[in-house]
Amino acid sequence: MNRNDDGESTVPITIDFAAAFDAEMPEPLSDATATVGERVRSRRQELGFSQETLADRSGVHWTFIGQLERGRRNVSLHNLLKVAAGLEIDPGENQKSRTMS
Repeated sequence: MNRNDDGESTVPITIDFAAAFDAEMPEPLSDATATVGERVRSRRQELGFSQETLADRSGVHWTFIGQLERGRRNVSLHNLLKVAAGLEIDPGENQKSRTMS
């Protein structure tokens, strides 16, 4: 048994972090949500933004950005427009033509 600085008895606790991180992540809701999430993450990283920074710029909660990037949110048009503004992109622009220019 161990004692802390106040002389109280303590019991060591072991946490298996590897097992916690090995748990499977839920699958994206669809191919479409996965694709949107990948594009949001890519652009966010291109801009050097954290999820929290993007959330603040978009007027949404940071957990929403994480769920969106993992394809776990079926995003509304309203929120998609908010996130696009935070990413400094025109959501109507064809992204393929942007990268091919």
